[in-house]
Amino acid sequence: METKPDVRARIIAAADKLYQEGEKNALPKVEEVRRAARASMGDTSAVMKEWRRQRISQVTPAVVTIPEPVLRAHNNALAALWRQAQELANEALLAVQSSWDVERQELDVLREEVASAYETQASELEKLTAELAAAGKYGQEMAQKLVTANGRADRFETRVGDLEVRVAEIREALDAARKEAGDAKGESAELRGRLAAALEQNSTLMAVLKNK
Repeated sequence: METKPDVRARIIAAADKLYQEGEKNALPKVEEVRRAARASMGDTSAVMKEWRRQRISQVTPAVVTIPEPVLRAHNNALAALWRQAQELANEALLAVQSSWDVERQELDVLREEVASAYETQASELEKLTAELAAAGKYGQEMAQKLVTANGRADRFETRVGDLEVRVAEIREALDAARKEAGDAKGESAELRGRLAAALEQNSTLMAVLKNK
């Protein structure tokens, strides 16, 4: 179920306030935000995931291409340019790895917080069960709260499953990026071979023209 706009705004405002008041670069916990915003754990978890994503740097690897004029440049200049292109490709790959590591850590933290919140809910369930036994006249009301709490616990477990799926997707994306980097190296080797052949032909032509 989609979070209501007023509830969403309240959760974001609480998260921003706790973030500003907390330690530098320390993101507030889901439970803290839930209490400050007075919202349900399901709504808070969903909104906090988006809120945290906005603070994770999204790095898109740059596509390095060799323009046509460079193909006619001197061999030494081309070699230097190629080394720079390799460095940029490596930096981009490292940036993707770093971004994935940061998001994986955020997902792990969020999953731990959800698990902690689940344990808190379990403790509340035990307390409600004890109160139900001591106060029979409130039996029907307490039973309804128990059913509601169990529903929230199920949603927490589902959320953890979604987070694990997201981690798997990120790993697949990283593997794809590594494969593309390998393909780029193969194409670069072919380009260097073609350039060496062109330079050799050019040297031969220059020698012929010089002898004339």
